[in-house]
Amino acid sequence: MLDLRAKCAKNEDYRVTREDIVLFERRYGTIQPGTIVLLATGWDARWADQARYRNEHDGAMHFPGVSAEAATLLTADRDVAAIGIDTPSIDYGPSSAYEAHHITLPHKVYNIENAAHLTDLPPTGFTVVVAPVNVKGGSGAPARVFAIVR
Repeated sequence: MLDLRAKCAKNEDYRVTREDIVLFERRYGTIQPGTIVLLATGWDARWADQARYRNEHDGAMHFPGVSAEAATLLTADRDVAAIGIDTPSIDYGPSSAYEAHHITLPHKVYNIENAAHLTDLPPTGFTVVVAPVNVKGGSGAPARVFAIVR
């Protein structure tokens, strides 16, 4: 679990960088293949107020997401199973090209969006369970997501 709240508090359109991941790995070790990486931006604190959560102005929603470089590092270089974030999308709000999605999905890396309480977790040492509803032909589905802390 990468806690990026401080950076996101300064920039509503913050994109998680390759450097954010490298700094995390220097402290906690290399992210292993098959890992579910959770990105805490603090955006889930806005959930009760949907206008603040969607944060629409200037013709677009504004919220943090994942840069193309970070998505490439996590998928192609680290072979993670999934990327989870506490915002409406892994792509930052104003994105119209959905760069992170176009990088993760061809690698069969699934995305967990609208997650909550990620900052209740330690940086490492927990198991994530993702139990999606089976939606035939769907491109996404609601899911029960929880963590077991060791």
